[in-house]
Amino acid sequence: MTGPLPPIRVINLERDALRLARFRARNAHLSAFERLSAQEGRHLDRAALAAAGHILPELRYAPGTLGCAMSHLAAWQLAATTASGLTVFEDDTVTVRDFEAKASAVLAAVPEDWDVINWGMTLNPLSGWIDLGATLARIDCFGARRFEGTAGITAFQAQDVRPAAFRLRHAFGLVGYSVSAKGAAAMVKLIRPLTNAPINDPETGFNFWNEGIDTALCRHYGALKAYVCLPGLCQSFDDQVSTRVSGDLGAGEFRPIS
Repeated sequence: MTGPLPPIRVINLERDALRLARFRARNAHLSAFERLSAQEGRHLDRAALAAAGHILPELRYAPGTLGCAMSHLAAWQLAATTASGLTVFEDDTVTVRDFEAKASAVLAAVPEDWDVINWGMTLNPLSGWIDLGATLARIDCFGARRFEGTAGITAFQAQDVRPAAFRLRHAFGLVGYSVSAKGAAAMVKLIRPLTNAPINDPETGFNFWNEGIDTALCRHYGALKAYVCLPGLCQSFDDQVSTRVSGDLGAGEFRPIS
């Protein structure tokens, strides 16, 4: 049985105190969390990042997308130095009211050598891919999005769900996840340097341009002890969640390779 939920950190730009206050108000049920300073993409020195081995010099990520990538990379580097790992949220995330209890129960059920568990993923109109052992499955949505606006937040948080962890192959979004120390070290090693190369997986049919660190991770989930929680225990409530990962942190639109 694994240990308790790793400590929570929330990625937030220094200039976005209102977003942090909104996260705190929406997630007042969380017992504790600390702010993790987000990287301001427009102020990053790309030459220095390339020299440090974080990116290739020709990386085409937009400033906000680059800032998002470096923010998550910094979270993994921090997690790799801890005994427990970290639980990481973006600052537009909303969690279910009993998130910590539900997430801890899921952690208790997965193998002790887990690397990363995504507590949610971005669906509708996007997709997710999971490994069921005997088969690979693609998750697609139908109908209108169920949770939108203030009323949607309340309804989402009030759900009484019975979640379980499934092996993850591909997913969009890094809205909220827990990463172990060894998983974080592996993710840092696998993801660096960030490149423009698209992600192609003939086995699953995943064929997308690399337009953000969450897409880049889709190349590596299969090599990790990676899981996704279904139903999800967190969701982004940014105005552009249907096509973007995290608003101000700057994830680009996802486009399949035609």
